[in-house]
Amino acid sequence: MRFPRRIAVLFLAHGLLLTPPAAEAGKPRGEPGLAPAYRVAPRPHGVGCMLGQPGPGTGTSRWICAPDDRYFTLFVPDSCTDTCMGRNTALIKMAHMRLFFSAACTLKVATSIVGVTGTESCSQPDESNLLCSTGDTTTIVAGPADVNQVREFTFTFPETCKVVGRAFLCFDFNSISPDGCAGGNEPPFFRPAVVAQFVYHQCANCNSWNYYSFAPTQTVDLCSLDPNNPGIPGSPDMWVDVAKCSTTPTRRTTWGQLKAIYR
Repeated sequence: MRFPRRIAVLFLAHGLLLTPPAAEAGKPRGEPGLAPAYRVAPRPHGVGCMLGQPGPGTGTSRWICAPDDRYFTLFVPDSCTDTCMGRNTALIKMAHMRLFFSAACTLKVATSIVGVTGTESCSQPDESNLLCSTGDTTTIVAGPADVNQVREFTFTFPETCKVVGRAFLCFDFNSISPDGCAGGNEPPFFRPAVVAQFVYHQCANCNSWNYYSFAPTQTVDLCSLDPNNPGIPGSPDMWVDVAKCSTTPTRRTTWGQLKAIYR
């Protein structure tokens, strides 16, 4: 199925970034360096709270390596105390992420929200359970003015995007041009990097994941790697805006009723 394309909205940004190399095998490495300071865009009008990892991040996690390079960040509606406290359902308005550009390029990215699997203490993305989608593939065009800058991008969900309980925000990078991943470890580096917080904790404290098709383990917990490794990724600046919250009743069923269902 081919989706229509649109151009992402850019917000001018300035901030301090550290760019360590990527940690996993098969991922092209980025050269360490510094980027300018960045200004964080104000919270949009009508947004009750932000869920996920709004940052602002102080570093970059790795270079994006399309295709099939997907980033996931967990969000929990009832953790938003000023809007959703005690409520388990969030009406999602928009999604955001920040990228650092080392060169002019064009990216194509799909934005979605997926369900969770795993355990209570360590949720993992369940890509088979698609909850919401922006409905198209967004084309991001970074020109000469974006080089050595951090840019914040906004993606709008349909008004029907309601999420009950925990979920993962997903950004799926389909392509990058002119370079893609052909540059390997040799400069110049045309791939943008994901802005991130360097949080050295296990899944329960971070819940940020990455999938890329040629990795040995494929889906990788971005915060469970060795903190002594200088290439550790961290928690990407990825978050959603919540317009409002509500409560979806949880159906309680007795053991006798369950047995009757499966007889």
